[in-house]
Amino acid sequence: MKCQSNVEIRVKFKYNQARKPISTQYIKLKTLAMLSFNYKNGPWKHAYVKFGYNPEENKYAIDYQIIDLVVQDKDEYNYEQIKDFNPIKNAYDPSYREKPQNYRHMYMICEIIDDNVQKAFKKIREKIEKTDRIPNKKTGWMDNSDLKRLQKIMKDKFKFK
Repeated sequence: MKCQSNVEIRVKFKYNQARKPISTQYIKLKTLAMLSFNYKNGPWKHAYVKFGYNPEENKYAIDYQIIDLVVQDKDEYNYEQIKDFNPIKNAYDPSYREKPQNYRHMYMICEIIDDNVQKAFKKIREKIEKTDRIPNKKTGWMDNSDLKRLQKIMKDKFKFK
């Protein structure tokens, strides 16, 4: 490849790297890193946010808040090594239609497909839209009581403690 100044540019890489197939997930993560940033904690924990957008300034960002669901039923889960690992059976379901496979999961509110959770969330959203509220660093646009109520509804679905 030649530049306008007649300087030759060579792409350097290892021979084995050229033969490896490039993972699409790797490409997606690299692209996300160039277009967005990731919250490390708080209500948008592990959520990718486009550069220039601040979810703390827009009340509609409540749809993208993360609910951290921790299941304390230690008898429910077997923590021993899985002998027959089935990636399809053990896949993470972000919509909360199936029982979580681990003791801790994070769900984005807009991805949850559950009528009870969506009804409760709709009431919370209407309450927030009517008031002038400043987002909290831990719970975002919701009150702590609202967040706990949503977590309780989600735990009651599969009868978790």
